[in-house]
Amino acid sequence: MYRNPIKIKDAPYNKFGDPFILRFNGKYYLYPSGDNTTDEIYCYTSDDLVHFKYAGIVAKEKILHNAYAPEVIYKDGYFYLITSPSGNGHYLYKSESPLGTFTRVSENIKNMIDGSFFLDKDNNLYLLRANHYGISLLNIDENGNTSGRVNLEANMNGWTEGPGLFYFNGYYFLTYTGNDVCSTGYRVNYSYSKYFNKGFIEGINNSLLISTSGKYKRVGHSSNVLGPNLDNYYIVYHSLDIIKGVHKPRKLMIDRLNFNGSLMCANKSSFNVKEPLKPLISSIDASIFKIEGNLYLYRYYFNEFTLESYIALDSKVILYFKNKENLVYFEFNDDINLVEVKNNKKVILSSYKNNFKLKCFHTIRVIYKENNLELFIDNTFINRYFINLGKSEKGYILNNFNDIKFNAINNFAFNDSINKERTIVPGLIFLEQSKNNIFLEKYDSFAGFLKENEEINIPLNNIPGLYFLSIYLGNETDLTLLINDKEVTLNKENSEYDFNERGITFLNLKTNDTLKIKVIKGELKYQYIRIRKVNKYKEVNELKQRKFKDKYYLTTKDLLVNYLEFNFEIKKEQIYQKFGLVFEASDYSEDIFQARYPLRAIFVGIISNLLAISYFNYKEKRIYDVPITLNDKNNIKVYLKNNKIKVYLNDEEKIETTIPLMTRFGRVGLYKSCESKMKFLSFDFKEDTK
Repeated sequence: MYRNPIKIKDAPYNKFGDPFILRFNGKYYLYPSGDNTTDEIYCYTSDDLVHFKYAGIVAKEKILHNAYAPEVIYKDGYFYLITSPSGNGHYLYKSESPLGTFTRVSENIKNMIDGSFFLDKDNNLYLLRANHYGISLLNIDENGNTSGRVNLEANMNGWTEGPGLFYFNGYYFLTYTGNDVCSTGYRVNYSYSKYFNKGFIEGINNSLLISTSGKYKRVGHSSNVLGPNLDNYYIVYHSLDIIKGVHKPRKLMIDRLNFNGSLMCANKSSFNVKEPLKPLISSIDASIFKIEGNLYLYRYYFNEFTLESYIALDSKVILYFKNKENLVYFEFNDDINLVEVKNNKKVILSSYKNNFKLKCFHTIRVIYKENNLELFIDNTFINRYFINLGKSEKGYILNNFNDIKFNAINNFAFNDSINKERTIVPGLIFLEQSKNNIFLEKYDSFAGFLKENEEINIPLNNIPGLYFLSIYLGNETDLTLLINDKEVTLNKENSEYDFNERGITFLNLKTNDTLKIKVIKGELKYQYIRIRKVNKYKEVNELKQRKFKDKYYLTTKDLLVNYLEFNFEIKKEQIYQKFGLVFEASDYSEDIFQARYPLRAIFVGIISNLLAISYFNYKEKRIYDVPITLNDKNNIKVYLKNNKIKVYLNDEEKIETTIPLMTRFGRVGLYKSCESKMKFLSFDFKEDTK
């Protein structure tokens, strides 16, 4: 078991801000930020991703005073490190080992802070970095020269930093952080695209990581890394405590990522969690193989699999082996070839120009499941192939025993091993344990299906308490579900949307409980299940403050509501007025160094001369509005049923619409912008006790 925050007993410098982890040759290398007491970059190593040991200083010189966010990448036999000391531009370093010593190869190349490397399939190196608008992507060469800047569609409604870009199963995922490290609203968002350099779309479930209250707050500046079993990805980030104005050392946090097509989630934990799974077979040399001449074969037969090895690039990777006259393999020369040998006749099935250096070692990873084959070189996605390999031995054709270092293979692919893990909650549950799934091109994600009398049992990793469950489900039929022995009826809803997130029921969960869902009537089609803890908070009441800032009032606990109402007085309409009620509120931050609307909530109220509904999520996204005329004294009533909302102004219906991502669960309260000249007279709401 491990538990966040992760502690490193022999760390001489026990500060882990902006953590970056490199996976190389089967080992993990952690590089955290320095501070204003250091002129060096430290490294820690691990074999399992959660137990680290101090490995030494990898770079040291006066330029590295207060070195921000060092990151390292392997390219053609060398390791490149980039950092932005004190936030005053970047320097590039080079070494033959991830443990250094790294030598500086550039002067200051500017480009703000938080440089992060990315390598494309043609072996071109890129630099992502922070930006006021979003994340910027630039070409960078081995001497630090930059060019070709593009601004990616990824921003946090203000200063955006801490980028990380990786590929998984058809999509490029970009993670990024904002807005200020000192704010409790410091958080990680993500966007996805089918291209690494354009077309990014914000994830509908953002923020990926946020913690504005509780023991571990201000979570952010993440990196992403493949887990030891070759099948799961993990997100690495820090948390920060500020006590009476004093910044405590930032803490190291690691949690598992999960995916559903273009959807990604990271369920944050600070309780005991099972350590990352290991591969079925792993070794640091060729000793585990069955060896026949230059053939090195694993002693198992695999259908679906993920294989990784650090090998000389003139080796071959065997994907299917019947005998020496019938096999399928990858070979690497001037081209990257997928080769089939049938009855001793060689046919090249697919070929792609190889731009990786031949005369050095590279990390090769191959993933295969149900005719889908993916190839990676040095953690870089190269290509997807469609081929039926069948169950067989896997292995290598090597020129000699020393042509392979670390190697491992597992009988899982494309994150399937998630079904062998307990799902951490609170958080999202995608299609764990679901056996009937179909891809929805419209949503870039999968839907799971449960028919009458079918059920799923999902082992959870949780602490005991009261939780609330919602499901992002289709609307085709009336449904009766049995959820942990509690019967729930969901009537078909006439909705403009194919899927709506419906608030379902409260659950009392024991430690590491099991979520059981059985369909009694109808068919359940869903993209995800969300479980949230019912929390208590300190009251927020800023309405009487005179500070020039937006003002909030929020209740002290999470509620499920079906009705809200407020009365207000306004002597004169203001052009810039904005005020009203909020419900389904969470993740409120009272700090000032952050984006406007620092909470997640649904807002109903007045914006200038409009009656409006908006999402608040550290920015505003309008849902619906209508022009209105106000009296001196006014009343707004809001009726909620499932995903339907009706809004009345002075007893006249003004809005009726559907909000697909509405569960009605969270804190409720009031909001008043700093420009608004009005007075709240009363506020009321009704709870739904289902």
